[in-house]
Amino acid sequence: MVSAAYETFESVAYMLLGFLPFLWDKACSIGSTHFGYDETNDEIKVTLIFLLLVTLVGTVTALPFELYSTFKIEKKHGFNKMTIGLFISDKIKSLLLTFIIGGPFVALLLKIIKMGGDKFYLYVWAFMSVFSLFMMTIVPVFIMPLFNKYEPLKDGPLKDSIYALAGKLKYPLTKLFVMDGSKRSSHSNAFMFGFGSNKRIVLFDTLLTQ
Repeated sequence: MVSAAYETFESVAYMLLGFLPFLWDKACSIGSTHFGYDETNDEIKVTLIFLLLVTLVGTVTALPFELYSTFKIEKKHGFNKMTIGLFISDKIKSLLLTFIIGGPFVALLLKIIKMGGDKFYLYVWAFMSVFSLFMMTIVPVFIMPLFNKYEPLKDGPLKDSIYALAGKLKYPLTKLFVMDGSKRSSHSNAFMFGFGSNKRIVLFDTLLTQ
């Protein structure tokens, strides 16, 4: 609740104080000084610098609330298993992925809007559809393993029961994984992902011990 209240206050303050226009001017200055970018001719590149600044500022302002939530509230109730080192590692990985994937995505999106003419929204819709399918494909295979370890569920009654239930429901389950969620939290969870005839289920290792 406090975090949500602060986010509202921050948004209002940014609007009243003109903080975002300030960051845009700063992005133009950085682009011009260090890269020779022109605000008019290199609008997309300047926009990427602007979004980089917004992301960094947002990360810093949100950090105290994330630390308090993880290492105070979660710890108080006996759920937190995360270390400071793992917290920092996760944050760095998340930022790098945001820049590596988000940067080209925004650049392509803006390019499509600029070149799309009156029908730009159709091209944007097509691009977003393709990008969504792309992310659905790479996230479980390449991105999720950067944060957690996934192992096939061992043979046994539980595995047999899950496959039997999936077959009864005509759910095209192809793989069952166990994720080492216990290294961050003692919360139990499970989730499904995939599309078409390639569905997968992931169980938190904490769920198996309960």
